[in-house]
Amino acid sequence: YLDEESGLRNRSSTERVRLVAAAAAGGGLLVVGIASFSDRAPRLIASVERRLHWPWHIGEPALHVLGWLAITLLVTLALRGAWARRNAAAGIALLSVVIEILQPMFSSDRSFQLGDIAANVIGVVAGLALGLSIARAVHRRAPSEVPKDAVAGRASMRT
Repeated sequence: YLDEESGLRNRSSTERVRLVAAAAAGGGLLVVGIASFSDRAPRLIASVERRLHWPWHIGEPALHVLGWLAITLLVTLALRGAWARRNAAAGIALLSVVIEILQPMFSSDRSFQLGDIAANVIGVVAGLALGLSIARAVHRRAPSEVPKDAVAGRASMRT
């Protein structure tokens, strides 16, 4: 995959961003999946906050919003087309609900909370909105990455 002919160097910058975003989204889903069912996650987050000496407490709802926002944003940037992006966001929101429902079954310290689901969905919607905005801005700014034969093909189809 990373040989001379088909490697990342020969891909457009948009394709490289999509590949990196997809890999990061997969990693984010893995981390969220593990943390969601871990009894240690809340204590670990509190420990990190103390060690960073932040003047504020982030709070669990904010972590839910930020985590699902980041995952949805990355997935949105990895995909093409508004339809695929919206459907992926709906799937991510559904996944967050399923994780929340399953938490009490796999973790003794975790429980189902409607507030967590609300925060998850807010994060997904915000990530989708931000991702769609970025995708539109990139699409408007990068017409040079559209293959010339694709533009010529569209012009010939209109005539």
